Amino acid sequence: MSEGELLLRIDPERIGASGIRTVLARCEDSSHRSLSSDGAWDGCQWKSNAVDLGLITRRFGEKAAVGSAVHAAVAAELLGDPVDIRGMVDSHLEADGVDPFDLAKTYEKAERLYGLWYEDVRPEWLSVGVYAVEWELHFQIGDVIYHVHPDCVLADGSLRDLKTSEKRLEQFRANYDHQLTTYAYSLWRVFDHVPPRVGLDGLIYANPPADIAELHPGWKKPWHDRQDSSRTVAQFRTFEESVARREASRRFAATSGIYQTQAEHGQSWVCRSCEARTICPAWREYEWPGQIGAVSESD
Repeated sequence: MSEGELLLRIDPERIGASGIRTVLARCEDSSHRSLSSDGAWDGCQWKSNAVDLGLITRRFGEKAAVGSAVHAAVAAELLGDPVDIRGMVDSHLEADGVDPFDLAKTYEKAERLYGLWYEDVRPEWLSVGVYAVEWELHFQIGDVIYHVHPDCVLADGSLRDLKTSEKRLEQFRANYDHQLTTYAYSLWRVFDHVPPRVGLDGLIYANPPADIAELHPGWKKPWHDRQDSSRTVAQFRTFEESVARREASRRFAATSGIYQTQAEHGQSWVCRSCEARTICPAWREYEWPGQIGAVSESD
């Protein structure tokens, strides 16, 4: 690893009254790769490029605003800052341009999810000790710079990622979750540290399914879906290979002007609620299976 390849934190750190690290402001450099930009590219190259060109604005909904508010409240609590969960919900709804159908229920959802974290997850994190929350790390692969924001780094060097959802986590998701892999990779690249454990803490806003209710008769909505796993250097090498393939596809698209759409990946049903479909060439020119037709000029 050459000196130029290793890029440490760019934005200054803040250390809260509790001694926990975070960042003063997130990096906004649009040339940097991130989990969201990689996910957008893998989902639909055409839409990702349209967002980059300013042709459309990526749209977020009430669920995303609630999840962001819960994350902000968790960080504030750990750092010793005031927690105003309703104010945080309002802030994220406004930022995302969301007008919820029932604001009272949106508040209730955020409050109950945060309450679940406080009662069930917070004690587990604090029993180990929290080193950093909503941290920011930068690393470089080839010519590409990434910025990532691990939700929680514990004092033993392990990682926890907080999820808010209305359904349980996929079985064994922690074993293959791309976000956990990227976070673990960032610690390895920046600090030469392989986390001893990585894990997911799912805050599930739904009634427990039958198998969970049988194991935990007293559990109600919402409930904590915890998964634990690990990562190895061999997995980090595979991650580097995936980054290289993605960058090759980006270079080809930029050179050729050919940007594949979600529909070309066989996932046209996902396009039904896409904010880009009225200008998408695949939707304008083709009739897709499943009664999903091309969009008319008046749609």
